[in-house]
Amino acid sequence: MPLPYANVALMTKDSLLLTGGTTNLDGYFEISYDKQDVYLLKFSYIGYKTIYQKASSSERLMVKLDADEKVLSEIVVSAQKKIYKVEGGTISANVKNTYLTNITSTRSLISELPLISEQNGVLMVFGKGTPIILINGRQIRNRSELDQLSPKDIDKIELVTNPGAEYDASVGAIIKIFTMRKEGDGISFNFITKQGTGKYYLGEEQISANYHMGKFDFSAGIGNNHEKTFITSNSTQTFQNNNTGYKYIYETTTIPGSNLLTPEFGINYTSKRSSFGVKYMGTVDKGISNVANNISTALAGGVELLHQKRKTDSQTRHNRFNAFHNFIFNDKVSWFTTTDYALGNIANDNAISTNNSNNPLLTESQSDYSLFYVKSNVNYLVNKGSVLLGGEFSNTKNDQSYKINNESSTHLNSVSNHSIQNRTGLFINYRNYFKNYSYSFGLRYEYIDLRYYTNGILDKESSVRYNKLFPNIMLSYQNKESQFISSLSYESKVRYPSYFEMRSNIQYDSPYLYESGNPSLKPIQINNFTTLISYKNIQSIISCNLYNNLIIRSLLPYEDKDILIFKPINVDNSSQLQVLFAYSPQIKMWRPRLEVGMIKQWLKTGNPFMEYENPIYLIRWKNALNFKDNWLFRLNMDYRTRGHYETVLGDNNWSLNFGLSKSFLNNNLLIELTADDIFNTRRERYWIIENNANLDTNKKVDSRRFLLTLTCRLNSFKKSKVFETIDELNRLK
Repeated sequence: MPLPYANVALMTKDSLLLTGGTTNLDGYFEISYDKQDVYLLKFSYIGYKTIYQKASSSERLMVKLDADEKVLSEIVVSAQKKIYKVEGGTISANVKNTYLTNITSTRSLISELPLISEQNGVLMVFGKGTPIILINGRQIRNRSELDQLSPKDIDKIELVTNPGAEYDASVGAIIKIFTMRKEGDGISFNFITKQGTGKYYLGEEQISANYHMGKFDFSAGIGNNHEKTFITSNSTQTFQNNNTGYKYIYETTTIPGSNLLTPEFGINYTSKRSSFGVKYMGTVDKGISNVANNISTALAGGVELLHQKRKTDSQTRHNRFNAFHNFIFNDKVSWFTTTDYALGNIANDNAISTNNSNNPLLTESQSDYSLFYVKSNVNYLVNKGSVLLGGEFSNTKNDQSYKINNESSTHLNSVSNHSIQNRTGLFINYRNYFKNYSYSFGLRYEYIDLRYYTNGILDKESSVRYNKLFPNIMLSYQNKESQFISSLSYESKVRYPSYFEMRSNIQYDSPYLYESGNPSLKPIQINNFTTLISYKNIQSIISCNLYNNLIIRSLLPYEDKDILIFKPINVDNSSQLQVLFAYSPQIKMWRPRLEVGMIKQWLKTGNPFMEYENPIYLIRWKNALNFKDNWLFRLNMDYRTRGHYETVLGDNNWSLNFGLSKSFLNNNLLIELTADDIFNTRRERYWIIENNANLDTNKKVDSRRFLLTLTCRLNSFKKSKVFETIDELNRLK
């Protein structure tokens, strides 16, 4: 694997030192010297054998350093390995041989990195939203792919905060995971079981196997997740204008449950200059939800009470086939291609009864979709820099339907939508280094042709074509002596409405509250400015987004009835500023990290026109104590203040989590006990005041959970006599 920050000295044939330098994060180095001659290069790194090699001008070298077992046995280490590094717009974490391998899941490991948090099982990057995740260059599509990867198999992780022209606007950040190559041939098994309890029992089991034979890898696995949650909420819904006014009070109990099955299998081939693979990933998720709702209506003569029960049966099926090919033509040119084919179905059946009626209201929503996607790019190394040139194409078909058995009593109609979208993207990105500076700039072209049908009739207003260019640029500065690093980037992108946001049906939630999509939504135009600064143990990120046609979920009166409806709309101009400062020192075995941030938006909308601009402040305090004999203790605290997100004013919120883990048998057996939200303080308390409507909600989720996780790893690998320590396939990515 690449060895960063190795020392490189340029000397004469008589061993006279002329100049020197160090390798970068990818193991590359370049030394410039005016005279043309044959020189002697000295390569050294603590814990590795020093080597000397002759080299002439303009010669490209590949150098292998072997571990010096004698030196390592004599060294008394007084400082621990530095885990986090920043270079340009990328934060990298060394995982191999660190305390991070004692964490039971890769998802939890990633959440320990700077700027990253986990919210309800979803990883979030501060200021950038939900990232895409790549494992050895292949994008994962469901959480099971990440959960089945053991932290012990990870070499390093990179967080890219400036994805560049290669990716569309849905990608605000990238998490790249690089695994260690297997030594020799053999078979390995991973088994993970997670059992716990909140108000109800929950569990998760995963088993995977990998067989490595020469240049081939065969893998297969299956996971199962089953859980049940308890949610209570109290809401007050009011509406007032010059002519009318009303008030409804909801007392709701919700018990959702799910059973998720995730099978997968794949084959990979890897040689010195080429790699390709195919993989199948499936998802079957069956859920059931029971809701009991007491609705009080304030009337002139008193209070009217309505009892409502709703049972929802849901099922999601998803099948995805992926293939990729990576080929290295020479030491300058590489080619990468990936293709996906996916198809799936989402179905939800609701039975809603009021006041114990024997004639329930029945609704059925269905979504069938298919996707074909192909992406190809060529990477060309130019001196210290590189040029990335490529394109992508996707074809998406989506059929949505909504049926209701009693249209007259609800004022709602059954409806169906059909859409076909062809999307083409072309991109070019250039990156280079100059002394302590690095810079990149790129250009992305996108063309979209969307045809949208309602009840079989072409909707010309919603059927659109987009055709636009999107530039990006990044400049970074690095001073290794003072350990100061900074980067500034700009990106122009567009986010298109999702198919769910564009649906034309109106969904029945209660007699007085509906929700719908909006086929007339316009794409969001985004201009993003981001600066990332690192000085020793301090990191900070400042991200500013300027939006045009921002899509928000708006609360509106429905026609002239005593009903409110949630509907996505566009807001002409708005902006958001996100700032985060992180301090992560190392105090012997204690690794604390303190993060302090702010999220501030400038948003005006509604009738009457209102401002939604209260900032949100947040504090995260994470602690990891790595004791002797592979004991690891983690204690994390999160706190956020009251503030606005879109038109929602959320109340303050906090939680405290801890984890204690111990590894045995050279990390092949790992046991972890965790407690999420120890004091059961996590809640959703919010207010929506918009368009003369007011929705006041206090929701309490059963979020306190105690979990016991057991991870077992078995392998029977036989080491080969020859093993390449430098992965050539990673050099040109």
